[in-house]
Amino acid sequence: MPMIPSFLAAASYGAIKVCGYAGFARALNVQLDRKVNIWGFGFAKTAIGFAVGVAYFLLVLTGKGEHWSEAQVYAGVLPFRLLAWAVALTIFYRLRQQPRALAFMLLVAGVVWSYLLDGLMALVNKLPGMTTAFC
Repeated sequence: MPMIPSFLAAASYGAIKVCGYAGFARALNVQLDRKVNIWGFGFAKTAIGFAVGVAYFLLVLTGKGEHWSEAQVYAGVLPFRLLAWAVALTIFYRLRQQPRALAFMLLVAGVVWSYLLDGLMALVNKLPGMTTAFC
C-alpha cells in the first residue's frame, strides 16, 4: 500500500521541483534568448508533472505495477515525463516552432533534469520526518 507523504516531505519535494524547474527555465532563457517567467514555468511544470504523476499512479501503479520495484516505477514513468515536458515546453517555449533536433534535446534534457531532481529528493528523504511513497 502506498504511503502518504509527510507534510515536510511533500513541501520539500514541491520546493525542490519548483526551484529546479525555475533554474531550468533560467538556463533555457539564456540559451534561447527568451524572457519567460522562470517562476511561472517552475510552478506550471511542477503542476503539470503532479497531474501526470497522479495519472501515472492511477493508470499503472494501482494495477499490475503495485508490486514494481522503485527502479521499475521510475523507468515506467518515462513516457509520462516526456508528455509533461512536451506540454510545458510547448506552452512556455513554443516547442513545436523549434527545430526538431533542438526540441528533442530540450525534451531529453527536461526528463533527465526531472530524474536528477528526484535523486536530490531521495537524498533529502534520508532526513528525519521525511516519509514519502518512493524516493
